Amino acid sequence: MAITSGVIVRQAYVRIGAWMGDSLEINAQYNADTNFEQVVQESFPPQTMWDALTGVEGEIALAIANNPNQVLRGVLNFRGLVTIESGDRTPAVSDDGLPIIGLLGQVRRDSDRRPLTSGLHVDEIDVIVNGPTGLFKSSYLSYAGNAPRVYATIDEVRIDCCTWDYDTRAAAIAANGDLLFPQLQNVYFDGLMSQIKNQDPLYSELSNQYIPMYAQGLQALQASRNLAEESAA
Repeated sequence: MAITSGVIVRQAYVRIGAWMGDSLEINAQYNADTNFEQVVQESFPPQTMWDALTGVEGEIALAIANNPNQVLRGVLNFRGLVTIESGDRTPAVSDDGLPIIGLLGQVRRDSDRRPLTSGLHVDEIDVIVNGPTGLFKSSYLSYAGNAPRVYATIDEVRIDCCTWDYDTRAAAIAANGDLLFPQLQNVYFDGLMSQIKNQDPLYSELSNQYIPMYAQGLQALQASRNLAEESAA
């Protein structure tokens, strides 16, 4: 089920109105159009809310992109591919020119999309490719990651990747477009509410209630990390 950005912003305005005891604000939100022209909340005009919600979606997208086992990565790598030569640096943008975020995904042979296995070290790749006969160069499909480069037993690889473009998503969110992750409605809302701060301590008090819940929502999307294994790698 699709959820538009306006749903989250409307919920936020209603919550602010209830917190501030402003019945006019609450009534305005129940009757507002998609552009929120009836909003009477001067502290946080609609454009401010759109911008904050875009930033929240960016943080959600990055948390998902940093988890190789997160099923929602499929939303971000629907068109995310990058083609490189073995040993090249991984670029900052995909083949379609979209910014790459998070961890790279499956490495494949570019010619037929066959997946490569991982687990070898760079020096082992070098022996296979540059050994006396190069016997396994074309038949042994494997790669080694040595960020920011990828080394493979074949010349050219295609890598799945996650992409997220701020300008594209900012325009969509400001136009009351669909959110990328409708199943994470609560995380969007908690994230937006955590941004409701200015010089008024009442707003800060309200915002602070949502910071822990937003942090927990982001943490739940990320992969658990074994720091001991990472330090030994």
